[in-house]
Amino acid sequence: MAGAGTTGTNAASPNRYPERAMRPYLSSPVEILGPCPMFEGVPSSDLNTLAAQCEWLELARHQPLFLQGDPADQLYLVVEGLIKVYRLDPRGERQVVLHLDRPGQCVAAVAAFMSQPRYPACAEAAEPSLVLAIPARELDKLAQRNLKLSGNLLRYAAERVGQIVQVLDRMVFHEVDSRLAEYLLSMAQTYGQGFKLPTNPEIAAIVGTTPEPVSRKLGHFSQQGWIRICKRKLCVLNIRALAGLAQSLTFQQALEIGRAVSCERGCPNASCLLTNGALTSGSGLGNGRHNL
Repeated sequence: MAGAGTTGTNAASPNRYPERAMRPYLSSPVEILGPCPMFEGVPSSDLNTLAAQCEWLELARHQPLFLQGDPADQLYLVVEGLIKVYRLDPRGERQVVLHLDRPGQCVAAVAAFMSQPRYPACAEAAEPSLVLAIPARELDKLAQRNLKLSGNLLRYAAERVGQIVQVLDRMVFHEVDSRLAEYLLSMAQTYGQGFKLPTNPEIAAIVGTTPEPVSRKLGHFSQQGWIRICKRKLCVLNIRALAGLAQSLTFQQALEIGRAVSCERGCPNASCLLTNGALTSGSGLGNGRHNL
């Protein structure tokens, strides 16, 4: 259980590498920082100064990056893998996932700039991961003299607030089947057909429920012919049905998912959606021959 005064690094310290020798194929820290949206427009000389203070952290699956209440003395740029940021209930038993951060995204940049910087949530590796640890004090010094970086940090904080509002919206106003459908479509868009399905407890933490409803809903989706699961690999068979449940999806978002997911007949889903009327901009649903 996380709490103030308990440090994630003491509980299970990630492997730390101040130099890139541990990954010969990796770029230098400054080459990793440069493409990150947070550092867009920051002069290379400033990035070099900051990069000299950074270090690599390597985490195994489920290994903590930090715990709720730890001093927020570092923020992290994800280079490989996936970092899960979550809150625990008062008993430390149930998780609510706030966001999942992938390569190119930053973790804990907001917490590092709070007046009394402590991490307001926990973070752990959802899969084997590599992150670049950035000292918060050094980034603060750089932001005070670089307006471009200050603006980037402000945009980052605003986006995080928007994400939390979306999480609250889903938890309060959407049913479990709606949240689960949206999650499955998002995973299919990101990883393609046949993506590896996390465990039911992990999915429950992401969609804000318990494992039992997740198991029931997955079984229902499968019986309806909307998805197919084999050895925890999931294929979406009916985008239209899932998009109808995922109430927060716009027509354009559904089309983007269709372009990212290959249908079982070997044709692009986007073509099915557009030529057979499986989705219409008026309602998000249609009467096309394809169910994809």
